[in-house]
Amino acid sequence: MDQGAGDLEPNLRIIQPQELVLATPGDTVVLNCAVLGDGPSGPIRWFRGSGLSREAIYNFEGISQPNVTAVQASSSDFSILLQDVSTEYAGTYYCVKFQRKLNRQYLSGQGTRLRVEAKPTSSQEAEVINQHVARRSLSGE
Repeated sequence: MDQGAGDLEPNLRIIQPQELVLATPGDTVVLNCAVLGDGPSGPIRWFRGSGLSREAIYNFEGISQPNVTAVQASSSDFSILLQDVSTEYAGTYYCVKFQRKLNRQYLSGQGTRLRVEAKPTSSQEAEVINQHVARRSLSGE
């Protein structure tokens, strides 16, 4: 199994099994994260983006963005549920273990990319179908 970037403790793994999640506006999506093994005490937090521009999304200590809730099906499950997604939700999400004593990042999952794309409207679909039919009739099919 893949280990997170910056793995300092071989007994701790953060697994984000989804590389890419596709959604359309209004969907509800689950971003999966499992934290396995032993590591320093400290919280798990979710971020969108990386580096200095990353945005805190959820921290399992009561602070979260609107429409974001924890799934936590087990003690090692740190998955989150994003409800009513929009195109602004698109980006790469990271499940990150922090070290409480130093209040710093300890280990990060490899990230899950969320792509939110609008569904084509029925008029757009009809236009595509009409173009296809027109091309077929011009080619004599």
